[in-house]
Amino acid sequence: MHNDLLSFIREHCLSPFSDGMPRSKGIKSIFKTPDARAVHARVINHLSRYFKFPATSCLFNAFTFAENSDAILSRQKFFSSIPLDILPLFENISSPKPWWRPKYGIVVVTEDESTFMNLSRLGCPVQFLATPEDLASLQSYEIVQAIDCEQFRLMLERIPQTIFLDSLDAVYLERYLSLLSGWEQILLTLSSRTLPAEMRAIVDELCSLLPLLHDSSEKPITLDDANQILGEVNQAIGERLAGMTLPGSVFLSLLQKGALPQALHSIVREELLLKPLPLHVFTLGVPLSFDERALHDFIADQYARHNTSFASRVVHASSALQSVPERLDLLSRHLILHDFVAGMAFFMKKTTSFPVPGDEFVIEDACNIFLDDAQPVSFQLIPPIRCSILTGANSGGKTTLLEHLIQIVTLFHIGLPISGKASVPFFTEIYYFAKPRGSANRGAFETLLTDLSAIAPSERTLILADEIEAVTEPGVAGTIVSATASYFIERGCFLVVATHLGQEVQAVLPKGARIDGIEAKGLTENLELIVDHNPVLGRLAHSTPELIVERLARSHSGDYFMHIHKSLTAKNQK
Repeated sequence: MHNDLLSFIREHCLSPFSDGMPRSKGIKSIFKTPDARAVHARVINHLSRYFKFPATSCLFNAFTFAENSDAILSRQKFFSSIPLDILPLFENISSPKPWWRPKYGIVVVTEDESTFMNLSRLGCPVQFLATPEDLASLQSYEIVQAIDCEQFRLMLERIPQTIFLDSLDAVYLERYLSLLSGWEQILLTLSSRTLPAEMRAIVDELCSLLPLLHDSSEKPITLDDANQILGEVNQAIGERLAGMTLPGSVFLSLLQKGALPQALHSIVREELLLKPLPLHVFTLGVPLSFDERALHDFIADQYARHNTSFASRVVHASSALQSVPERLDLLSRHLILHDFVAGMAFFMKKTTSFPVPGDEFVIEDACNIFLDDAQPVSFQLIPPIRCSILTGANSGGKTTLLEHLIQIVTLFHIGLPISGKASVPFFTEIYYFAKPRGSANRGAFETLLTDLSAIAPSERTLILADEIEAVTEPGVAGTIVSATASYFIERGCFLVVATHLGQEVQAVLPKGARIDGIEAKGLTENLELIVDHNPVLGRLAHSTPELIVERLARSHSGDYFMHIHKSLTAKNQK
């Protein structure tokens, strides 16, 4: 599974610095209605909160809906092997921004149009040679790299800084250093962390190249440096002369011949030997001055030697530098995978067991991941009872239970554990019809019936319906709910139908169906409903309008709500 995920990341070009891709792209879903797919997406979004990188959530696309136990067990084995104490490598990570550029002038030349286009795409400083005049500007560059230059080869050989190359990979190796520079802080952070062996090897290899970004060799002397040295030497000579008594003949010789007497020459030489400039760049006198031509040649020569030395180090690291893009790409893939693993480890700290494949749909003390401090809930559909007519109070948790079942199926197919226990059949189609909104009308009723008729029912079909009676008249709604349940039960489907028509359906309850109830038990001091969200199997629950009326009577002034409350209380006492 580890290698499969790395391959998936590579194939889909996922990066820690990308926004990812459409999560449902190319995946055949078992969730056949928009409402079902919306709940499935909520589960994925919830799990994605544990990731640092936006693209990491795309890895859920690698977990296609399983069709057999072997696939599920393989995934569960992968997740169970993840240490729960694994930590994310980053709190925040910024997109790499290359900052390094060579300090010397370098250009790549070619006379091949295809090579020119390829080098341009690679970001190389490239010049196309079409005529001999195009070579004139090359003298200003410290390094000239030539590739695919047969026509101009002899002319290029006369330019001493020209290097001939025969591979695009070896051209402008500095581009790999520029790419690496953007990753410097990321690599330094990673190098200080505990890493998996594969990632450690990549990070160490790339970190070994970082010293090239900060050239530690002796820096060349600039013109400003030279002028500062000249001032220091003249000051030192002046201080030494101020403490000496010289014969008049010495000063006369200095004035007449323009040359330093031996006594002064020794002092000047001693001071110059303490400085990093050679004697020949100075014009000896008091005060000292520069031989401008000699100084210019010296500075140019040392820059050339320094740049040549650095360029040689770059060439020496050619093989390692050429692998930088590949190694960074591999590191990116490992970062995505590590983010996924670390995120799921954090999620799994709140879970207890892996769902098991089976012919029964059972959840036991399972907590809904969408809820904070969720109450553990148990529920089951064990053949021959394949249908639950779920009744209960408003806000009692009927809709939450339906969505909880989709949540369990989603986690089961990914291979993740849940908080609680579960046995889950291999459903191939899941249809969820959420609670209708708006008033009943013929169009909504016909649309619902049309959607139900389009289902291809089988023993691997799960249908979840929430108050479908809301789209038709109360007088026939109970019959339609019962008949719908009967139709799909006879064809082997699993069903959960949440409804307020428990009594009507109970009178015509089809074989293979069961009435279950979630019931409110009273009011808290804050006048909130006290609800046991665990459905009681086999018992009809009431919508408890009495409690709602009582809450209104106790929280509002006036006689109306109190009058209704007393009437309902009197009726229930008869």
